[in-house]
Amino acid sequence: MIAAGRAALAGARVVLLEKNSRPGAKLLLTGGGRCNFTNVHLPARMMADRYGPNGKFFISALTRFDADAAIAFFAEHDIPSKIEDRGRVFPCSDRAEDVLNALLGFLKKNNVAIMTGVAISAFARQNARIEKVIATSGEAIIADNYILATGGKSYTVTGSTGDGYRWLEELGHSVIAPAPALCAILTEGPTAGYLQGLSLKDLPVAAFKEGKKIAGSVGDLLFTGNGLSGPAVYDISYAVGKNLPGEVTVSIDLFPLHDRRETDRILVELLSSNGKKLLRSVLGKLLPGRLVPVALRAWSIDEGKQVGAVTREERHKIVDFLKNLIFKVAGLADLDKATVTAGGVSLDEVDSKTMRSKIIDNLFFAGEILDLNGPTGGFNLQICWSTGMAAGEAAGNTGE
Repeated sequence: MIAAGRAALAGARVVLLEKNSRPGAKLLLTGGGRCNFTNVHLPARMMADRYGPNGKFFISALTRFDADAAIAFFAEHDIPSKIEDRGRVFPCSDRAEDVLNALLGFLKKNNVAIMTGVAISAFARQNARIEKVIATSGEAIIADNYILATGGKSYTVTGSTGDGYRWLEELGHSVIAPAPALCAILTEGPTAGYLQGLSLKDLPVAAFKEGKKIAGSVGDLLFTGNGLSGPAVYDISYAVGKNLPGEVTVSIDLFPLHDRRETDRILVELLSSNGKKLLRSVLGKLLPGRLVPVALRAWSIDEGKQVGAVTREERHKIVDFLKNLIFKVAGLADLDKATVTAGGVSLDEVDSKTMRSKIIDNLFFAGEILDLNGPTGGFNLQICWSTGMAAGEAAGNTGE
């Protein structure tokens, strides 16, 4: 929608082909239905680092249309915004529907024609140009330029069924295999299941492979029936997936405001002043109630044990649990359950300033079809705005 509207602003006649009955189905799911549409925590060039090695590709588009520009764009379309923790930006209304309506208004104002219920079966190519796209109905749509903004392969119920990957390969592009990003992590053993439904706020979470840290994040997390979920977990999930198969673990710091030595000191003071009480009741001052029986089970400590009987070895086990709650990774949630799809068209084959294909002269890309993804917090929708603006401007300036 951003790409189509920007191309029309550049003077092109634009038609948006949408296979659903209405555009924006996936947008309505973002931010838990509230639409966390960007992040202002970092300036553009530092923000690009949050996208990993491929962030270098994104610098040009991001600096030309950054988070401030996205906020200004929606403000111009009657969507005031607010900033929440960790720089996350939401519409003041907390309604993704309002963001979608603003985009539809942007299209209408710029006379973009929207054809819904149109599924594409193939692209007709002649040498280094696309001549037309062919709908499943047999209808041919002819244009000077084409912008591919089909998204990834997650949440297929919204229409993101991965069609774009097949078309890319048919057109001669290299496709980095789609993989889940920003998804739940499945863990071994019953511990997560015991804690199902328990949510924890603002905790450091890290992933390790063979003792070496491969990713880390700070944020909220949720225990599920078979693993871990929530923003902090989503942020490390892509790195976890890249290191599977193999022995990968996830570590949670339940006592982040204190280092290990200070944690031990606090625990010693707590134990020494509550010698006659049951350990399980004292631990409730350090841990959420549901974690206490899980901890005791992990340490093989009787729930009826008194504080005064806790050994030094057991105290060290408690500190370990507080500072380094470890889960062995069994895998990732299915791609269809991922918030974002990693992979897509190889960035080596795309011009970073214009989003134009280096293989097909009149083909441009925008959004999740690119091999570019970032952490939670509005970073992935910013990809849509920045690359959509770049592709729309370039495609609109070169054709009718």
